[in-house]
Amino acid sequence: MKLKVWDCHKLTVLAGFWSLSCLEKLSIERCREVEGLQGALQHMTALKELTLTSVPNLESLPDCFFPCFIGCLFTAVLS
Repeated sequence: MKLKVWDCHKLTVLAGFWSLSCLEKLSIERCREVEGLQGALQHMTALKELTLTSVPNLESLPDCFFPCFIGCLFTAVLS
């Protein structure tokens, strides 16, 4: 299962988004403001590919998420 979100001025990841535990690919592109992503990533246990492009307000991901991404493809262009 994959999800791509693009050209969204403000993306708020709510609790319902967390139920996407079977999500394998997530791409967020050209979204100026993203809120709640860090909390949702903890619940995406099947995630194999995460792409973040042009997400200027997302400066980093907390260290606690990186064990989840071992073996995953992670691409980030945050500017």
